[in-house]
Amino acid sequence: MKKTALSLLCVFAFSCTSNTIFKKPDDLIGKEQMIDLLTDLYLATAAKTAKNLEKERNVDYTQLVFEKHGIDSARFKRSNFYYTAKIGCNETFFKEVKSRFA
Repeated sequence: MKKTALSLLCVFAFSCTSNTIFKKPDDLIGKEQMIDLLTDLYLATAAKTAKNLEKERNVDYTQLVFEKHGIDSARFKRSNFYYTAKIGCNETFFKEVKSRFA
C-alpha cells in the first residue's frame, strides 16, 4: 500500500511540473529590439481604429512595423514564443513598453 501511494505521489508530482523547455531560436530578436518592436506593434494596433490621412479605418500597419525593424512575422513569432515561455523576461518587456507610454 505504501509503495502504491508513493508511486502515485511521484507520478502526480512529476505531472505537475513543466517539462517543456523551449529551445532558443537561432535568429532570436534581441531584448532591446524586441521591446522597440512591441512598442511599435502596440502603436500600430491602436492606430488601426483611428482614421488615417485618407479617412480610412481598420488599416493594418503590422507589416510596416516588421519592415521598419527589418524582420518578418515568422521570426517575430518564434522570438515572441520563446520570450513568452520565460515569464520573468516577458514581464520585464511589458513594464518597459508601458513606461514608454507614460
